[in-house]
Amino acid sequence: MTALGIIGLIVAFALLMYMIMKGFNIYLTVFACTLVVAVTSQMNIYEAYKVHFMTGFTTFFKNNYLIFLTGTLMAKAMDITGAAKSIAKTIIRVMGTEWAFISVPVACGVRLRLRVLLRRLPHRPAGLPCRRPAPSRHSRRPVLRLLHLRHDRPRRRTDPQQRALH
Repeated sequence: MTALGIIGLIVAFALLMYMIMKGFNIYLTVFACTLVVAVTSQMNIYEAYKVHFMTGFTTFFKNNYLIFLTGTLMAKAMDITGAAKSIAKTIIRVMGTEWAFISVPVACGVRLRLRVLLRRLPHRPAGLPCRRPAPSRHSRRPVLRLLHLRHDRPRRRTDPQQRALH
């Protein structure tokens, strides 16, 4: 690699950080940074995208797909249940706004610890009855309400006139 190629890598990393902090689309950012590296390293641009970039990207995504999927599902569940806001408010209340740069690693640590604790919970065997209280009709947490429903008994049906009154 030449000195111009090393300078291109440094410029590409700086461009990557700048564009992400300004809120640009991640795919456009990565394509722009790849273009900077390809031009400064004197590579064929088509070959740089097709061979080097796409094979590296697909291999990385294939190897880490389940991590991305479970992280997305957990983040969505935390968003729906309000756990993410609760954790954020608690960290801000405890640490204050002047320690905001420390709050991100702390929040990630709390999330990781929650995931480990949830994995250790004992699971209820299928034959045991559910002892949880019945969910309220106007629950603000739809995921928790769905978890409380039992599938082994039919749901109570009401006639259309009673539905119209509610």
